[in-house]
Amino acid sequence: MGNPAEVYAYGSQWFATTFGVALGIFSAMLIFVPFFHKLQLSSIFEYFEMRYRSKSVRILGSVSFILQQVLYMTVALYAPVIAVSSVTPFHEWTAILVAGSICTVYTAIGALKGVIWTDVLQVFIMFAGLLLINIYGTVVVGGASKVWDIASQYQRDQIFNFSSDVYERHTFWKLVVHFWISWMVAHGCNPPAAQRYCSLKKVSTAFKAYLWNAILTIILWVLATFSGLVVFANYADCDPLKAGIITKQDQIIPYYVLDELGHVHGFPGIFLACLFSGALSTLSSGLNSLAAVTYVDGVMLTSWKGRITEFQAIVLTKFFALGYGIIVIALSFVLSKMELGVTTIATIFASMTQSPLAAVFIASMYLPFVNKYGAFMGLLVGMGMTGWLGIGARVHGVPPEPPLPSSVGGCFHNATLVPSAAFYSNLTSFTLSDPTPTQSPYPHVYDMSYLMLTPIGFSSALVTCIVVSLVTGGYSLAHLDDTLIAPTALRWYKKLRGVALSTRKPSLKDIPNPLTDSFDDREKKS
Repeated sequence: MGNPAEVYAYGSQWFATTFGVALGIFSAMLIFVPFFHKLQLSSIFEYFEMRYRSKSVRILGSVSFILQQVLYMTVALYAPVIAVSSVTPFHEWTAILVAGSICTVYTAIGALKGVIWTDVLQVFIMFAGLLLINIYGTVVVGGASKVWDIASQYQRDQIFNFSSDVYERHTFWKLVVHFWISWMVAHGCNPPAAQRYCSLKKVSTAFKAYLWNAILTIILWVLATFSGLVVFANYADCDPLKAGIITKQDQIIPYYVLDELGHVHGFPGIFLACLFSGALSTLSSGLNSLAAVTYVDGVMLTSWKGRITEFQAIVLTKFFALGYGIIVIALSFVLSKMELGVTTIATIFASMTQSPLAAVFIASMYLPFVNKYGAFMGLLVGMGMTGWLGIGARVHGVPPEPPLPSSVGGCFHNATLVPSAAFYSNLTSFTLSDPTPTQSPYPHVYDMSYLMLTPIGFSSALVTCIVVSLVTGGYSLAHLDDTLIAPTALRWYKKLRGVALSTRKPSLKDIPNPLTDSFDDREKKS
């Protein structure tokens, strides 16, 4: 629902994200999948402990993932709630409670098997809903060429904007870079993705799955994006958002379904199922992964390790999933008070943690001299930079960029308009204020495009990793295990340093554990 609303308001530049999505999936397939499939870790963050012989980076990485996943799932739950509250008598709080409770319960009961099978079913439902909207809306307007002509008339036809202005909301480069990094993380070094591809017996099978995933994802992405143009073409002479018929940008798709397709028996139900399918797919896999990460990277690092039975572990992870579900439901109520679109909010939340995490994973795999101090500080600095810019812009009340021009000329005769002051404030194609520029009440840095958070988070984390590691003496060759370094980087490092590295299989047993090892045992392992 977020993609069509974004295109409806801001135009066709969103199509450029398709390139970033494709690059992200293929980068994950080539960089992360073979590397972590070989290690077969119960949690992908175990790699940090094995790589640096320290739990600090592992714990910080787990915490950053938990933060990002909880925030993202909050957005995923709230998105269909907007639809339900727009086309049914249900209040937002009712829809949040019902959807969140259903997903939390079936995830806690069904675990990974339940998540996978529901994901498969939900993908087919999403395809069906988007196809119906695109086909029906295009036919009503008069064909795909007519849809594009109307988009051009209202300045929504630009895809390849190669501007380098960091303050411009969307450009080709910013969209591609953001989605490249975010989708690479989501499909490569993200616990839900790792949980899936590591469960496959062969890495070649994982490659095939990723190729199919890339093809189907791109088709689904293009359908969702094009539907935004289709809906705009249907409302070219009567923009419900500007007219005040709807109050939020993300309500445009459910409003279209009710207004134009309500007479098609069964279609509103299919549409709502389509929206909830996407949300439940994200929530189910996210809750399952959060429970696993909390158990493996939390409980198992305490003195309880070895004292918990298998049955107790299963029960505990189910309670973790239940607890996170309750947190997500609570945060969804808070999110309902924000003015930004769900796509923008999801992007900001993801950028705050995904890009620094990607930088630290890549530095750990490809730069053998990076040590635990560099990795730890890289994560902190990266998240600090993106958090400062992302949250600071919201705290200072930076207004969202107004949508592209639209018309209300065709709906004066039947639209229920809001009071005139609010109505005319929506006429973004006119300048109603003094054109003389005024000083912003907040630092100009907060005017940067929200898409800049991703490259800033990635570059600041990577530079910090390198600088701090070099300043603190790098990583000891005696502790470096070549199976924990990417083969290409390992060959480069051997050639540069002329050092033969070990070939033993890594194990967490080689890492000193202050909770269980005696002093002599820790000395031997070190």
